[in-house]
Amino acid sequence: MSIWEEYFEDRKPSNNQVMQSIKRGLKQGYTEFEVSWGENMVSLQKNMNGTWFGHGWIRNISGDTLAKHFEQGGF
Repeated sequence: MSIWEEYFEDRKPSNNQVMQSIKRGLKQGYTEFEVSWGENMVSLQKNMNGTWFGHGWIRNISGDTLAKHFEQGGF
């Protein structure tokens, strides 16, 4: 399957908006995510064994922190 992508224009998305975007992609079966705001991007990937990996930043939103949240069942 391809990558779930969402681009936020204008103002910075909140942590909740980024989380909701990823959850929408999960419901549709996506396992790779890219959420962008301007030049800033957070990337997440869920491996076959259910392990989450994330990198990148959108201001104070860290891909690694989001991955840890989802790793702990935060959907």
